Amino acid sequence: MKNIYLEKSLGIDIREHSVCLTLLGKTLYRTDILASKYITIQPLAEGNE
Repeated sequence: MKNIYLEKSLGIDIREHSVCLTLLGKTLYRTDILASKYITIQPLAEGNE
């Protein structure tokens, strides 16, 4: 049986060296993770670390 999602939401988690995008689907009784992508990013400017 195919799920019917009443609402879909995109979550974005931004960290110092990475970004994570997550697509959530909400049904009447639960929330499912439909897709997730983890992306490593480079710093924009080199600083004193």
